[in-house]
Amino acid sequence: MSRAFCLLALTLACLALALPAVAERFVFSSLEVFPRSAPDGSGFEDRILAEAMRRLGHDFELVRIPSERALVSLDQGLIDGEYVRIAGLGTTYPSIVMVAEPIAKMEFVAITLSPSLPIDSWKDLEGLRLGVIRGWKIVEDKTRGFPKLQPMRDEAGLFDMLAYGRVDAIVYERLEGTRQLSKPGAPAGMRMGKTLEFRDMYLYLSGRRASLAAPLAAELRELRSEGFIDKVTDEVTAAAFK
Repeated sequence: MSRAFCLLALTLACLALALPAVAERFVFSSLEVFPRSAPDGSGFEDRILAEAMRRLGHDFELVRIPSERALVSLDQGLIDGEYVRIAGLGTTYPSIVMVAEPIAKMEFVAITLSPSLPIDSWKDLEGLRLGVIRGWKIVEDKTRGFPKLQPMRDEAGLFDMLAYGRVDAIVYERLEGTRQLSKPGAPAGMRMGKTLEFRDMYLYLSGRRASLAAPLAAELRELRSEGFIDKVTDEVTAAAFK
């Protein structure tokens, strides 16, 4: 090997060591709506995850994919992460890994146009024409076998079905639902019932990113103990309802 070649190899190695490390970029999907998530990353779930990833030296791009397709894409390794979801989805999608520290809680409720529909439990929904979002696994599990189920692609279609009287009720999440009903032009008379269920909600990673699960869980626990998660959640939620 020539002396000139050795010198060149040594120079290139030194240059490589001197260059700053480039943070790896990930692609995460979320179909939640503000104040939980937003395309520009301003939702409180976005900001919580962005801080946890930043502390690990990473960044992520946020994309919007329909709920069911997002899980399939994650299982196939086409995206790196998906949030927020209930625990236990690895049984159905064996190639995904749950980050074992919740990002947030969700409160599932029924929304109707009729005051004469008392809904206190999942069972009360069984005989109704019921709108749900396809891919919301807890809702699919709780309403499995209901005879008049009408799955929709997203929340826009869900609320349209209720507004036009094509369903008797829809199942949604209280915080996001309150935001939807407070928008100008929201149909008068839509009302939310009692809480059907509370659930902790999690980030899932594709199998090829499994090594990130434990460090991310640790960072989320640290953010919770610091009060960061409560602070950001409260700030963004308060701003959403000004």
